[in-house]
Amino acid sequence: MILLLLFATFKSFKDSLLVFAAVPLGLTGGVVALWLRDLPFSISAAVGFIALSGVAVLNGLVMIIFIVQLRGEGRVSQGAIVHGSITRLRPS
Repeated sequence: MILLLLFATFKSFKDSLLVFAAVPLGLTGGVVALWLRDLPFSISAAVGFIALSGVAVLNGLVMIIFIVQLRGEGRVSQGAIVHGSITRLRPS
């Protein structure tokens, strides 16, 4: 369902998949963090994983929209990606 909403936002399947690809990577990092700290998967952890998924999608959404905006202003693709990443990538 989230992928369909992203597709409705971007009108591009490629950009939607690019944003959505951050979710499995973030969840993998969460599982590794639980394992390293030797913590069990609990209800609290599940709620945290849901929040992590939302943050991953939001960060990707903000960055892709900004990069598309920069490209619309006439910037070269690589320059728009670098500038957009530096400007909009925020620590979670």
